[in-house]
Amino acid sequence: MSQIVDRLVEQRNRAWNNAKEILDRADGAGNIGPQDRAAYDAAIAHLDALDADIRGWVEREQRTALADGLRVDAAARGIDLDARGVASPGGRDREFRYEGENRFGQMVAAEFAAEFRAGELTTALGAGKLTPAQRSGGFLDLLRSKVAFLQSGPQRIFLPAGKHSFDLPKVDTDHAAAWVAENADMSTTGFTGSVVNIPTYKVAGLAYLSQELVGDSDPAVLDEVGRTIVESIARKVEAAVFGNTTTNGPAGFYSATLPSGHTVSAGTNGAVLSNLDTVSDAIAAVENDGGSPAAIFVNGGTWAALRKVKVATGYSQPLIQADVQSPTGKSLFGLPVFVTGALPQTETQGSSSAASSIWVADTSRLYAVFNVQDAALIETDNGLSRWKEHLTGVRGTLRFGLGIPDPKALARVTGVLVA
Repeated sequence: MSQIVDRLVEQRNRAWNNAKEILDRADGAGNIGPQDRAAYDAAIAHLDALDADIRGWVEREQRTALADGLRVDAAARGIDLDARGVASPGGRDREFRYEGENRFGQMVAAEFAAEFRAGELTTALGAGKLTPAQRSGGFLDLLRSKVAFLQSGPQRIFLPAGKHSFDLPKVDTDHAAAWVAENADMSTTGFTGSVVNIPTYKVAGLAYLSQELVGDSDPAVLDEVGRTIVESIARKVEAAVFGNTTTNGPAGFYSATLPSGHTVSAGTNGAVLSNLDTVSDAIAAVENDGGSPAAIFVNGGTWAALRKVKVATGYSQPLIQADVQSPTGKSLFGLPVFVTGALPQTETQGSSSAASSIWVADTSRLYAVFNVQDAALIETDNGLSRWKEHLTGVRGTLRFGLGIPDPKALARVTGVLVA
């Protein structure tokens, strides 16, 4: 399994142990108090979300294995596939492509069916609000599929009902260990710690539909509108994560004060990258501070420019090839690359105002905080609040917080131009 799957499994084991500790506090009759009940419900929601993530990553790896199998089949038949898995025209090639597309189509159909089931976000008319278990499932599954940051493996915290922030213990200064003589006292100096508070913020969307449209549509328009509201919320979350400060929202990557050496410049006035040295330097910066880089985030235009970099001057072969082992199909130096339109391509670098940044992150040291009990749902009002207009409202809400307790988990390449 990939490092991301391993990390998710470790998180799930910790979450399961937390849930068991809560149950161990039950009285002789097996009852637990209201506070423990809320904590247990949050732990179970966390487990469900982790299970969904693990299944998603394992399915990606299975698709990768399927692609590898198709290539082996092609090679055995003497067919040369390009990086996209497309063969040149010909009888045997067409036969192979038909078989491959049929196998892929069956896989996509199964995946679509699973996504559709997860995306059944609204109830039928008259059913009203979803239960916490229902609303925290399909909603967050769809949200994760649309937000690159959430796919990259950050630590996810699910708060119990009524709690809107998370207090994270942080080591500010490590204890300085030392060699100690026999029978001598050990040093107790050097360690300092603090608590980082990660608040959650509400992001919401609301749409009104005519009752006639709701009653006559097939498929159910409420499900489709609910899906578009979640996608709109996902874009807001993505923009906040890869932004600076957001009014009434969390502070993003650009708000972090990076330590010395964690900002690598592509050039005084920006430059089109002709090699990957700056990306390598950014990875090394995170590693030198004890991190384990797990993801690279780029703008779509930047990634297109990087794919045009050639192996050497005068050669037409691209330096970057498709990586079927990567969960995203893209990688640099073995790290998955996540392409997001939320990263701006309008940054100023010297005389250029059309630059972008490449971010390298140890996502195991970044935190995504949710409150799935108080606000993570799609709900309808059945037309009651807009009775005169005969309308039904569809509303989506989410409480989300981003935590960057240690900016050493990030490194940034600045001044990247696309042309």
